[in-house]
Amino acid sequence: MRCFVAIDLDEATRRAAERVCDRLRRAADSQAGARGLRWVDPALMHVTLRFLGETADSLLSEACSAVELASRVTPPFRLRLTRVGAFPDEHAPRVLWIGLDDAARGCQRWLEAAEPAFERLGFAREPRELHPHVTLARSKSREGGQALRAALDRARSAPTSADRATNADRTVDHVTLYESGLSPTGPRYAPLLVAPLTG
Repeated sequence: MRCFVAIDLDEATRRAAERVCDRLRRAADSQAGARGLRWVDPALMHVTLRFLGETADSLLSEACSAVELASRVTPPFRLRLTRVGAFPDEHAPRVLWIGLDDAARGCQRWLEAAEPAFERLGFAREPRELHPHVTLARSKSREGGQALRAALDRARSAPTSADRATNADRTVDHVTLYESGLSPTGPRYAPLLVAPLTG
């Protein structure tokens, strides 16, 4: 099974992210490559802390223990939606996201606590520093990338869509280990473990 660890969005944060997404989608829809974009269902929006990928059933119990251990030493922390950005960069975007301000470095602290246990289980260490974000849209085509660029330009020229609408913040008090799968209607995420932050 494919697994990942994530922070769930509360309703207020999800609504704020959805408002931003709606504005950006309208900007992208005017472009020729808009049909090549895949917009994330707001109900599935989350903040990925650690993507594990294919996880053998025999490792699942130990992976759950690693998630619980890191959560026991990480105190609750606050996250706030901030600006819109893109991966790999804003000139040739393939993924459109909205970032999060993590002043207490709670996401990174959780990951640093979990990483040694994940490495012992055979999961390769993440090569990049964690950049907390909520994915809004993806594209695999050049034309779709141009549509994402138009949406990004809209965010830059109309900062209210990325600033005033994103002032929602929340206290993160748990993380969730999910199984990820595909269905005819799109991705599905099934929670396997909810681990409270109690550090």
